[in-house]
Amino acid sequence: MCYAKSLTKSQNEIEEEFNQNNQIQFATWLEYEPYFHRSAFTKQNIYIIPQDDNTFIYPAAWGLIPGYAQEDPESFRKKYSTANARKENVFESPVYRNSIRSKRCLILADGFFEPHTVGKESQPYYFHLEDRKLFCFAGVYNELGSDFYTSALITVPANELFAKVHNKKPAKSSTHRMPLVLNEDLYWEWLNPDTPEDKIKELMNVGFTRDDFTTYPVSNVINKNRGYNEPDILEPVPPLDIFLDV
Repeated sequence: MCYAKSLTKSQNEIEEEFNQNNQIQFATWLEYEPYFHRSAFTKQNIYIIPQDDNTFIYPAAWGLIPGYAQEDPESFRKKYSTANARKENVFESPVYRNSIRSKRCLILADGFFEPHTVGKESQPYYFHLEDRKLFCFAGVYNELGSDFYTSALITVPANELFAKVHNKKPAKSSTHRMPLVLNEDLYWEWLNPDTPEDKIKELMNVGFTRDDFTTYPVSNVINKNRGYNEPDILEPVPPLDIFLDV
């Protein structure tokens, strides 16, 4: 699962990276703020490129609110956690099934955090690509009113690296998870409204980035303060145990 991420790049850096191949820009009214740590539990905005307006970047509340809950979204949030959508049931879930078919998005990030468990302690690990390159999670969204987006990222079964880090024993019917970071050449197929259902499922099965992630432990201050957003959170700290051959 993934409940914390970073997006430290400036607006110009993000637009320049996208505009090497595509014309993507922030919505003109948007006041963009980079962040070092953002938790889904704080209900703050993340930034997405939505399928229905895929030349612009918009803020979106992290935690999808489906159409049937839009009359009372706060009550829905109190009952359900919808920051992550499992690829195994995303087409059947009443929360996500409309969005996966017609409201897919790219969720911008340059890093994210996963917990590693040692005994009764939990230590966050930070993941990023080489040079903290910008990347995108596969996501789904819903729009509540004009330009008010809510979003969830897709999770898939963990590969070997992620299973070692996010090692807490999963529920009996579950598996270790990781967020679906799309390979860059699949971004626009994910956003394409004409992509058929079987292809969407294929993207979720084989679309994970071919780039290698670097990971290291960081301060557990974010376990105690979900709103912590200071640059030192990206600095490595000593690990509680040695389990990675890196």
